[in-house]
Amino acid sequence: MEKEIFVEMVLAAWNKYLEQLDDFFDDLPDDDFDLEVYPGKNRVRYIIGHLTAVNDGILALLGSREPLYPELADEFLIKSYRTGNSEHSIYDLRIYWRNVNRTLTTYFSTMPLSEWFEKNANISDEDFLRDPHCNKLNIVLTKTHHLVYHLGQLTLLNSRIRNLASRN
Repeated sequence: MEKEIFVEMVLAAWNKYLEQLDDFFDDLPDDDFDLEVYPGKNRVRYIIGHLTAVNDGILALLGSREPLYPELADEFLIKSYRTGNSEHSIYDLRIYWRNVNRTLTTYFSTMPLSEWFEKNANISDEDFLRDPHCNKLNIVLTKTHHLVYHLGQLTLLNSRIRNLASRN
């Protein structure tokens, strides 16, 4: 029963922050995806691409499948991306975001309870014996924290947009 509660808590947080990000991305006009969250910092276009690429890698970490959009990794994970130039349209990034997260949600909902506490794909059997917290559930927990970090950046931008609108 305790393990089930842990899984439910982590997935509830994951779903809550994904929903908030969905709402933000859905409500934001395409032109605003090139805004910087703060001068000299990430653009919204980068954040949606980056989060999509990170989330797309989760199933591989869980040992399930390869990413749906491996081409995103180079642009949004490997390169330092701040220019706003992207080979991917906002339309495509929105679709990728939805597809990746829909795939994750389906996978999470069908994953047996016992699997959540198995080792993730990035850790050896020996290391897992020493650090059993390096399990699949912990992957989702740490990725949830990552979502929250970038949601905070987007909230800052949203506040700046409202302040600018109120001045006009």
